[in-house]
Amino acid sequence: MIVVFVGPSGSGKSTVIASLRQRYATMLPIESFTTRPIRANDVKGEQIFVTNEEFLVMAERDEFLWVHKPYGLPYRYGMRTAKILECVRDPTRLFTAVLLGAAAQTLWDLVKANHLEEGVRFFFFVIQDLAVLERRMAADPTRTNMQERLSTVHQEHSDAYASSVPFVFIRASEPLHEVVGEVERVMGLCP
Repeated sequence: MIVVFVGPSGSGKSTVIASLRQRYATMLPIESFTTRPIRANDVKGEQIFVTNEEFLVMAERDEFLWVHKPYGLPYRYGMRTAKILECVRDPTRLFTAVLLGAAAQTLWDLVKANHLEEGVRFFFFVIQDLAVLERRMAADPTRTNMQERLSTVHQEHSDAYASSVPFVFIRASEPLHEVVGEVERVMGLCP
């Protein structure tokens, strides 16, 4: 099963995943491929770092379910379709993925086409107060293009509400233990 976290940049997706992984050691990331440089705070297993040329070859071979170049940055991100299907079909393990909105719709369409709807849960992190998001992003030195990231929040929310993806909407400005508790409740997990 895959637990998918979607929401604006800085909404707390990675923080919630880190908290869940501390509680559930068997929860594994689905690695995505990226052309960005490695950061000091990267979590092992979440990203596979490749050159732009390697990424483009993989994309040309149609290996990725989605390819994204976010916020005007020069980096690309993608997740392999075969790996996603393998994880959705595995009832014995729990996988996590962080996606952007359009990728969530693409994943949902793939899951439906393969009749695997029970193998995935989607959570969307809603930010009601942009000041909270701006403070979070300012505290993270790895965040660039902050104004562009902030300018997309309302559109990301609108797109999520309008999509056919069966999101569970989470108020991301709540304390971390409440957000994690809501995810656990929906997933039927016990710490």
